[in-house]
Amino acid sequence: MHNFLRVQTTYIVGVATASAFVVGAYILSRSKKEKIPIKWKEVAFLEQLHLYPLKSGRKIDLETADCTDVGIMESIKFDKSFRLKDRSLVVYSSKDKEAKTARTHPKLLLIEIETTDMNYITINAPNMRTLFVKIPNREENEVVNIIQFNGEPINSIDCGDEAGHWFSQYLIEKDEGMRLAYNDGKKRRNVEKYYPKLPKYYKNFGNETTGLHHDIGTLMLMNQVSVDDLNQKLDYDKQISTTQFRPNFIINGKDLKPFVEDDWDWIKIGDVIVRSVMECTRCMMTTINQETTERNKDMEPLKTLNTFRKTSGPQRGPPMGIYLKLIKGGEIKRGDKIYVGTD
Repeated sequence: MHNFLRVQTTYIVGVATASAFVVGAYILSRSKKEKIPIKWKEVAFLEQLHLYPLKSGRKIDLETADCTDVGIMESIKFDKSFRLKDRSLVVYSSKDKEAKTARTHPKLLLIEIETTDMNYITINAPNMRTLFVKIPNREENEVVNIIQFNGEPINSIDCGDEAGHWFSQYLIEKDEGMRLAYNDGKKRRNVEKYYPKLPKYYKNFGNETTGLHHDIGTLMLMNQVSVDDLNQKLDYDKQISTTQFRPNFIINGKDLKPFVEDDWDWIKIGDVIVRSVMECTRCMMTTINQETTERNKDMEPLKTLNTFRKTSGPQRGPPMGIYLKLIKGGEIKRGDKIYVGTD
């Protein structure tokens, strides 16, 4: 009996030691993976800073913003009003809870969002009355799972019947059918479950890399020089603005090269540190004019992008720009210097 206990004890200690070794090795590899560089090289500056409160809605040009792990948000304002977060609002179908974007409803591109106090957001669109929406909460409003790409459910809060009526009238000219939801960020997404191929291919991809109602990545960066290169390949009347790619960060610099951002890993914007997650593969959204909502009948710039930009990853579409995840948060501002890690 004593020998049996001795064997059992030895076995348990051995298993515990082996488990501790495996866990320790994982933590060590993880820490090495996330080890922030010591050396940095200045490569560009932050030329424009954009926030999109409503998925597929009109952008807000910012001078400063706070970077959080679920995306950028407005800096503290002088009137102390509610601070809008990137892609925190989404329109969805009341029938199947499916998220709606400008890919199928281009008029979303013209909707403007702002706040004037701590409790309400203000929504405007052409030929529509101003809509005031009380910021919903989990205690007073219905919690819904909005279905986005690959069938991924995103936990959000419905904004009420008046908002649903307003969006139904604007988008489909009916009294009902569309709803508005708000993601408060309290329930993190499980994208690894719905995009199982991505963490196997992209070393920095994971549940911590996603935002609120973003397609995949929390932050998106575009190199203006890359867009300039693309425009040189397009007919003059088909050239586009960088904002047609709906980035958060537009960077520029006299020594920047086209598509050099593809090879970056660690990036610093002012004092904020981010890491490249994956390239942003492009879809028909890029063919819709952000100001007129008209689609390009020749499918530009997507058609031209497909001739010289290819991804080797599991996603479809030509890559343009990169998704980022937050490593060290803080405030950024237009004009901040952009650095890449060199060690």
